[in-house]
Amino acid sequence: KNHKTINRALVLFETLKKEAPSTGGPNAQSYREMINIWRNSRSPAKFSRALELLREARENYVSDETWRATHSSRESAVDVFTAFIQVCGSPSLSDMKDLRERTKAMTTALHSLEEARKLGLTPNCDTFTALVEASDLLLPANGQERENVLETIFCRACDEGYVNQSLLERFRSAASTYLYAKLVVSKSLSMEDIKIVPESWTRNVQGYKEGKKVMPLSIHGNFTFTKAAAEYRMRKLRRRTNQRLLQGGRLKRSEEHTSELQS
Repeated sequence: KNHKTINRALVLFETLKKEAPSTGGPNAQSYREMINIWRNSRSPAKFSRALELLREARENYVSDETWRATHSSRESAVDVFTAFIQVCGSPSLSDMKDLRERTKAMTTALHSLEEARKLGLTPNCDTFTALVEASDLLLPANGQERENVLETIFCRACDEGYVNQSLLERFRSAASTYLYAKLVVSKSLSMEDIKIVPESWTRNVQGYKEGKKVMPLSIHGNFTFTKAAAEYRMRKLRRRTNQRLLQGGRLKRSEEHTSELQS
């Protein structure tokens, strides 16, 4: 079943390529989906095929202006790189007994992040989470190399403001107790009897917002509804209620005025 799914996807993907002069060919979303299909594959060729697709996508990004035209199209290009990193951390690769092969997959994942940056693309929360997952699955437990790689990835995510709930939970699971205490607990801030990560770490996280601010993220990986957020929500609710009352009053006065004119 898995083999047939891949074959059908390959036929469709090659058809899109052949029709490129009239249709524009496969876009970033098409490449992402094709890479995701290889990620779920049990084929021993999944890594090399996904890498081939990533290289094609990179060339398209450089040569095809439509891939770079909008913020949305650039985000789709980032998703292609993220999908490839997820392939690197997929079970069949992490189960390889040869440590050199696992290290090669991890090195390629890290290299793909640098390639994305060279193109001017900005990795997001999903990209950093995929890298942490790959590190967790590919690098030997309790090894210094694993700790070094995890620290580098997490610190970058912090510096760039892309630490969300999924990333923090995944990092907590992958890192040693010492590393988590060093990078997260020691830098936490107290707020309403809970410990939260610095606000700058979550500044670019989408969702989990009250107003323009991202809700505080606790060191345990939960976005926290604080008293300040509750007060903001109450103020917003009062404004809406007052607006409805004001509109209702205006409508009532308008109806009374119309009635007086008719009489």
